[in-house]
Amino acid sequence: METKLTLQQLQFIDTYLKDSGVQYNDIRYEMTDHVGSALESMEGNFNSNFDIYVTSHKRELLKAQKKFTAFAVRKAVIALVKNLCSPWAVLLTSLITITGIYVHKFYERIDIANTMQDITHVIFFTIILSLLYKLIARKPVYSAVAMAASRLGIIIYIGFPLLRLQRLLRDSDFLFTYHAVIITLGIALLVTTFKLDKKYKLLYNGD
Repeated sequence: METKLTLQQLQFIDTYLKDSGVQYNDIRYEMTDHVGSALESMEGNFNSNFDIYVTSHKRELLKAQKKFTAFAVRKAVIALVKNLCSPWAVLLTSLITITGIYVHKFYERIDIANTMQDITHVIFFTIILSLLYKLIARKPVYSAVAMAASRLGIIIYIGFPLLRLQRLLRDSDFLFTYHAVIITLGIALLVTTFKLDKKYKLLYNGD
């Protein structure tokens, strides 16, 4: 006969997972549910059963964490791609490019490109700072949101400059398109983090 765990016992499992390095709330929620279900099917004292389960399933718990993390990365990528394929992203890229070409009548191409680059810096710093704020303020941090803000942000922010396309395009109006694409990517990533955060809050009753 299964014995339902109390709220305090579930919180105990959650705290153990958090102390063990499972930092994202949604992953802890899923793993707590998994461990709790296993413990409910065991007979005997909760504390003894928990020690036995954790000792014999450490490798399984580690695999589960990696599985949920990989799923979070895929979810973040899919959400970002969906935003990039939306009409507003295409329109924004075109609008920024056209604005750059028009402003070039009055200012040097390099000055406009530098301004666009500064805008990119502001967008990506906003993304990172919003994640850091959640971590410092101990607010719920969800895996897909963190993956979008950190891993995808770093790939875009550092990866594009490494291609050195800005040097190849420095004498062409396509330089404006290059920067427009990066700015749109940044804004799409920012929108993605907000949408994912809102979705996870609704799903896991976050604050």
